[in-house]
Amino acid sequence: MNDCNLPKEGAEKGKEFYGVHTMHEDAERLWGWDLLTHGGFLTYPHHDAEGLCTYIMVLSGTKIWGYFNMGTHYTATRKELFNAWDDILLFDQAMDSEKYPPGVVLLKKGNTLIQPPGAPHMVYTPQNSLTSGGHFLSYSTVHLTELAVAYDCSKCPGEDGEQELAATNAAHPSLYRYIIWMILMLPKFASDQAKKYNSTEVMKQMPGTTDVQRDIMAWEVQAEIVKAKQIIAKLKNGLGVTDVAITLEEGCWSDPWPACNIKKIFK
Repeated sequence: MNDCNLPKEGAEKGKEFYGVHTMHEDAERLWGWDLLTHGGFLTYPHHDAEGLCTYIMVLSGTKIWGYFNMGTHYTATRKELFNAWDDILLFDQAMDSEKYPPGVVLLKKGNTLIQPPGAPHMVYTPQNSLTSGGHFLSYSTVHLTELAVAYDCSKCPGEDGEQELAATNAAHPSLYRYIIWMILMLPKFASDQAKKYNSTEVMKQMPGTTDVQRDIMAWEVQAEIVKAKQIIAKLKNGLGVTDVAITLEEGCWSDPWPACNIKKIFK
């Protein structure tokens, strides 16, 4: 982050640590929220916005979480997966419970659920309940994040609108900057793979403060994008990837691909 944001001139020149000065207001909403729901409320099939992982803790009452089996037995390719999501998530489609068998999880007070990106689900609240939760990103599930974002950016069958308008129940525009920050951290992680970074050390690489001025935010985001593109170009070259779109279509949609050592790429 300092490569992007350290001042090259003026009174702040020469500082070892500077960091970002702006953050989208949605970032705080993404980290955590409380949800008070009255009994008898049903949330229809959807997946959580922007390909984010979700955690939710039941503080009182109960929740019945319904999932749809999207296993590779039914959907092997990205196209088959997206067609299955159309069947489940679009309101004008009748759900085929035999083709995509639903499963149910009963959450009671004290239970915590962690949900991967893009998982189609529906929620029934049988009694008044209070829950706390939030969203996060993980390197280990970023392949599922990409799938969910790609689906949300695709067009609804026979319509001009994007799937996100029908498939999700929220929007988190701060996601894309988080992804940029994850890219910016890769060379740091690669340079010292044995080191375990705590939250304070990581935040020194990608800190966040409140909004000050939108022109400052635009400048910072643009600088981060330029740096992230340089890192992506190095990764593509080092991993022998020429066409990302073609590579993403290879193999099964659920396959994260084998782990690779990127230390040499960022020497």
